[in-house]
Amino acid sequence: MICLGIESTAHTFGASLVDNNDRILTNVNSTYRPPVGVGIHPRKASEHHATVADDVVRTALSTTDGSVIDPDVIAYAAGPGLGPCLRVGATVGRAISSATHLQSSSQEATPRFLFTSVRGGESMVRPKILR
Repeated sequence: MICLGIESTAHTFGASLVDNNDRILTNVNSTYRPPVGVGIHPRKASEHHATVADDVVRTALSTTDGSVIDPDVIAYAAGPGLGPCLRVGATVGRAISSATHLQSSSQEATPRFLFTSVRGGESMVRPKILR
């Protein structure tokens, strides 16, 4: 099983593939760098993330021979972090998941999705089956 993880909590947008043996297969990221002496502006950082997301994810899903790895699981950081930045990661994760759903639907498979939120000492699991 291969998981695509998307990280967008603050100044860095990243995408990584990890297998079920905890091996990091790819790790690609791009960092928003504000002008010297200026802190991270959430909107500017999120604009950076939206601009680089496609290239970062495509690179993370690509192999050295040019083929594409199809992840079994898609995960994204849901918080804590900067709201506008988190929304970019969530949107990218959901878009990839939807594209996977459309592809599997055309092959007459039954897609199943599970939303899991884990942070600190609390966790929440909400199954959602799409038909």
